[in-house]
Amino acid sequence: RLIFELGRCQGKPHQQSPDNLQVEIPPPSLEEVTQIVHQRADSNAVVSNPMWLANFHVNSRLASRYQVGNVFLAGDAVHIHSPVGGQGMNTGLQDAFNLAWKIAWVHQGKLSMKTLSTYHEERYATAMSLLKGTEFATHVAAMKKGWQISLRNALARIILSFPLVQNKMIRVLSQINIRYQPNLMVNESGKFQCGPKAGSRMSNLMFGIEGSCVQLYDLLIKIDSFLVLFFIDGDSDLKQLEPLINDLEKLPIPIKTLIVTKTPVSQKDSYLFADHAQFGAEKGACYVIRPDTYIGYRQTPIDPAALLNYFKQVR
Repeated sequence: RLIFELGRCQGKPHQQSPDNLQVEIPPPSLEEVTQIVHQRADSNAVVSNPMWLANFHVNSRLASRYQVGNVFLAGDAVHIHSPVGGQGMNTGLQDAFNLAWKIAWVHQGKLSMKTLSTYHEERYATAMSLLKGTEFATHVAAMKKGWQISLRNALARIILSFPLVQNKMIRVLSQINIRYQPNLMVNESGKFQCGPKAGSRMSNLMFGIEGSCVQLYDLLIKIDSFLVLFFIDGDSDLKQLEPLINDLEKLPIPIKTLIVTKTPVSQKDSYLFADHAQFGAEKGACYVIRPDTYIGYRQTPIDPAALLNYFKQVR
């Protein structure tokens, strides 16, 4: 497979003609490819029997809506962009994951129809940010002037040598740093000093229980519901929570509750996690984890009325 930059294809990734029509560029000929090979490799090289000769140009587009009525778009049907960074497939998968559980639960009567509007609200902003990032990265990678290339390479070596930047790049490229802005299914109350914010992906916590360990994501795989984590100190706080837990169980929404404590408590579904401070839960806190592993709601201190209101809004 041979890939060449052709001078007649230069321009912005999504460049269009003045009349807003895509510029038609004829495919390269075998003679043209042979000439480039002779210039850049060996003048005696022979290029023959091509199976496919074609131009490749980058499109960067985003549909204005992810949803219109009963029609939903996802993946390449709604966004297309430069392949730099390998972000396309993961973005499409997250589109599908974000939409699938909501549609399923609406169909089953577990969620209100109005919750489907959050699909566009959450995913459109994510795709817009992705397009801006891939366009910028493509322009940087395609620099042609010698001084620009030298400066780019020198800066990249320096900047990427810092562990903080490396970790940030990993989170960006793996798309685990995405955070949805407040909407019907994303909210929080109280003053948190730290911890993952509502709309962000919940960390894969490691809980200790009866001398063994269990990961949060392993629990999410086994349940088909919202997961409500109550961060409390011990049995005294648990007794105060019992009426709230009973009220949650009565709601027509699948909800699983887990108690996260610093010390053992009597309830069988208690999972110990000592570092409450990491989640801003020193005074008690509640995190609602959606089936797609994103935090739908968090609060500190625990407010039964506000928590019940969150679920009543989506129902």
